[in-house]
Amino acid sequence: MEKNNYELTVSKTVNASVETVFEAWSKKEILAKWFKPSPIWTIPLVEVDFEIDGKYRVDMQDQDGNSYTHSGRFTEIERPNKISFTWESDFSGGETYVELNFTEVNGKTEIVLRHFGFKTQEACDNHKEGWPELLIELEKTLGA
Repeated sequence: MEKNNYELTVSKTVNASVETVFEAWSKKEILAKWFKPSPIWTIPLVEVDFEIDGKYRVDMQDQDGNSYTHSGRFTEIERPNKISFTWESDFSGGETYVELNFTEVNGKTEIVLRHFGFKTQEACDNHKEGWPELLIELEKTLGA
């Protein structure tokens, strides 16, 4: 059996409470505002069943009209500090895993995102730019 050991970790501190950041990852109406790698992209579809084994789907659309689907299910929810979910996209090379941890630091929230289980380095590299860009969009949405 092939070992899926490629992973990446991204962190960012935003000027918002842990609860606010947690809500931004768990509520459909907030995700629909920021879950994209660029302000010129759109999000034509967001579905979120925020519970253990609940499914989610986010479709991102670039400026040329190309659509990219991201989907999975929630595997761990510890309000307001942790969310884990499976992740499958056009660029992930199959099902992978994302773990989010939110920690209060001096009135702000440190977000640590670990994405793991990639089968190839290429699939992992496909996400190295996207996640930091998404976190910038999150920060903008929260007004931080």
